[in-house]
Amino acid sequence: MARKTLRPKSNIAVVGGGGLMDMMFTSRQPMKKKKKRKKKKLKENVEPRIFYHGTSEVNAKEIDKMGFLKSVQPGDDRTRVRQSTGGAGGTMDEEGLIWVTKDPEQAKYVDGGTADRIYEVLVDFPLKIMSRWQKLTKKQAEILNKVNLRGHYDPIKEGTELSIAVYKIFQHPDAPGTYAQLLPMIGKNAIEDETGIAIAAESLPVGKSWKP
Repeated sequence: MARKTLRPKSNIAVVGGGGLMDMMFTSRQPMKKKKKRKKKKLKENVEPRIFYHGTSEVNAKEIDKMGFLKSVQPGDDRTRVRQSTGGAGGTMDEEGLIWVTKDPEQAKYVDGGTADRIYEVLVDFPLKIMSRWQKLTKKQAEILNKVNLRGHYDPIKEGTELSIAVYKIFQHPDAPGTYAQLLPMIGKNAIEDETGIAIAAESLPVGKSWKP
């Protein structure tokens, strides 16, 4: 009768040596690959950009004391905002914005008149500017329509201009109807039109000033 050769059923190999039995375990599992550590992105250092702001002599005195510009402040009704100390007036949806220009010559003209003083305005963070008249993408329209409390009969759609979208939202007294509130929702922090750039900020530091 032929002898059968027995094979171990497990992954244990038995080796004889010197009368002692040594047990050697073998692993069939593949070696795990070491995960590469992701390098942390360093925060971008933004060099201050210089813009310009024209204002009256009355406001200039306050700006000199403070050393910065204040944003447009809320007024007594929902149609106009009052002239803020060291800032400027504007429509109610412009509350929380600071208007500046890229060109000092353009900063001379304030509310149809001529500025008494022009200031350098320092911005030390990245600006994500959107034209006031730019048409919204589908995604941007969907985001803004979520806070449009009149959206069931006056919706914001793809292709709606930003200014019109803000106006639609502003019509409801409980909606967040200012550019400063709405711009961050679509990844922006400033608007631009033919008069200049309006930055959503509580204050901005100023540099030197001069009379035009």
